[in-house]
Amino acid sequence: MASTIDIVNRGLSKLGDMRITALSDETAAAQLANSIYEVVRDAEIAAHAWLFATARAQLPALADKPAFGWSWQYELPADCLRLIQAGGWPQPVIDNYINRDTSTFTIEGRNILTNLGPALNIIYLRRETDTSLYPPVFIESLACKLAVEMAESLTGSTNKRQMAWQEYDLTIKKAKRVNAICLPPQAIQDDSWMLGHMMGVL
Repeated sequence: MASTIDIVNRGLSKLGDMRITALSDETAAAQLANSIYEVVRDAEIAAHAWLFATARAQLPALADKPAFGWSWQYELPADCLRLIQAGGWPQPVIDNYINRDTSTFTIEGRNILTNLGPALNIIYLRRETDTSLYPPVFIESLACKLAVEMAESLTGSTNKRQMAWQEYDLTIKKAKRVNAICLPPQAIQDDSWMLGHMMGVL
């Protein structure tokens, strides 16, 4: 089981012979890691639909309804980093795909605006701080991203930064192969043939 320090040291090892014992160390590496770790971690979780960070919630509608355009609004959970799905599973959209906006919700600030109500089921990516839940591929991807962010400040080398990027790309591809990252289903947009068929023209 990797700790936060283990993950940071994994990133530092990609930049050379550097290690820290705590984020509070009075070293350049520790101070830099301490200043960016949480932001980089959250950004990496939000960048891909990691299974370990996927959560479900049923939200109650807020008392204040949108001023116009939508019937209901809901506040996102405090730990939400990215909304994956709101409402039911995506279905084929049978509509005039040229002239109509087929969106079922939008996000404004920390609120979801939608016509679905008066409660809303969502799937989202949560801020997960328990490193014991991190799969090895996420640990490696986070370590690579930390190395990318720290490379030039600690080494002055753009080559090492580029190498970390390349290793990161390979790790993300591996994560998708081992199903550590979920690719959510997408609604199939209709075309003119489908629209005509459903209307009995074809």
